[in-house]
Amino acid sequence: MKEFEVTIAERLERVVTVQAETRADAEEMVSDAWNKEEYVLTADDFQGAEFTADEGRELPPPNLSVLLVQPEKYPQRVEMPNTLEALQKAVGGMIEAVYPYKDKVALIGNDEGKLNGMPLNRALRDDKGEIYDVMSGDFLVVGLGEGDFASLSPDLMDKYEAVFHQPQMFVLLGDTMLVRNIPDRMVQEKAAAPQAEAPEPERN
Repeated sequence: MKEFEVTIAERLERVVTVQAETRADAEEMVSDAWNKEEYVLTADDFQGAEFTADEGRELPPPNLSVLLVQPEKYPQRVEMPNTLEALQKAVGGMIEAVYPYKDKVALIGNDEGKLNGMPLNRALRDDKGEIYDVMSGDFLVVGLGEGDFASLSPDLMDKYEAVFHQPQMFVLLGDTMLVRNIPDRMVQEKAAAPQAEAPEPERN
């Protein structure tokens, strides 16, 4: 999207007849008369208009209103720039988009989240309620526009906040992955606990 400044140039034109010895004399006579306001052009003399735009300036893309889902936390509604850099920062690396729902939404996560050992976050289930994948690390729920990501509508924001509302814990027993909702008390206690400060680097 660009921003342009467009110049509108209207042209008024009237032909007047004068008698003079030369062309230069005729032009001077009419110029003097025009300066003395003997000729005042009005809307009746309108002959057209020209519209000229400058080169334009790129506008920053509009912000996205999306849902940020983090492990062991309730989803958060956030505003963020609609740029690749902002999306990568939100998920901590290269992005991967998946489209598990019929709604016009996408889940954007870290492309190498599982390989990098990011904590498991939320389970994805099929139509039968069976788990077929697990999102790891922070991920975003975003809307889909015409060929690009878009803000979630209020209805979709409410719907997917409910879908991913409860944080989950995961336990691997042999080949079976057990998924349990984390009780609200534990989620709230963790959110209220003071965050440990990173130790200061040693100085020589």
